[in-house]
Amino acid sequence: MIDYDSFALYARRYVRVLFLIAVIAVVIVALMIAAGYFFPAEHITTGEREFITDRSTVFAAITDVGNYEAWQPDIKGVQILERNPPRWKELHGKQWLEFETVRLDRPNEWVIRITPEKEYRRFLAERDSSNTSSATETEEDQVAPSYSEIDLRADGDNVSRDENESESPGESATSIPTTRRPSDAFRAEWQVRLSETPNGTRIQIEERAHYQKTFLRVLAVLTEGRRIQNYLNDLEAYLARRNSDTAP
Repeated sequence: MIDYDSFALYARRYVRVLFLIAVIAVVIVALMIAAGYFFPAEHITTGEREFITDRSTVFAAITDVGNYEAWQPDIKGVQILERNPPRWKELHGKQWLEFETVRLDRPNEWVIRITPEKEYRRFLAERDSSNTSSATETEEDQVAPSYSEIDLRADGDNVSRDENESESPGESATSIPTTRRPSDAFRAEWQVRLSETPNGTRIQIEERAHYQKTFLRVLAVLTEGRRIQNYLNDLEAYLARRNSDTAP
């Protein structure tokens, strides 16, 4: 026989625990956002590594952007926009990042700029000519469609217009393909310098990042240097595999 009183008691305790967890999560996020105001928007991170591979080979590997998926597991897709100098896009999770070459000095230095993209959904607004209020409106104006753009949610689902983009009387909106534009939330520049050593090549990376959102500033401090170290670890493993494959 089911003891409904005990069941109700456990259910209430379970709900309280979930509520407490939700409150703690909200407090942590709020504290991180507030703490971000105490950190500067500009953030500089450095890292270096020495490889037992000649400089030309290392430089060729890091500038071969079409091969990035083969040795960087965090990259889920690459779109090459230009090959010389390299300009491309990388897919990290659901976020596309656009990279462009600022300076290229083979095989000594490579400076690239990183900009995330924000998706926009374009709407085609069609006007009803029967509701036209202006008697002087030209025939071209009567048939010309108007466009508006709004941000997509992070999950990329279709969204309707917000309250600031409500349809005017006599208009109907039709969603047309998504467009992407650079986002101001985060941007960065990597300066990659290569120098010869007695044993091979030393890579020095300096990242200059700008975080518009305070929450991202806190995450940058908590994960300082991780992006560069992951990149160097992946590159080291890739060069080691290449060296072992070419060894006699």
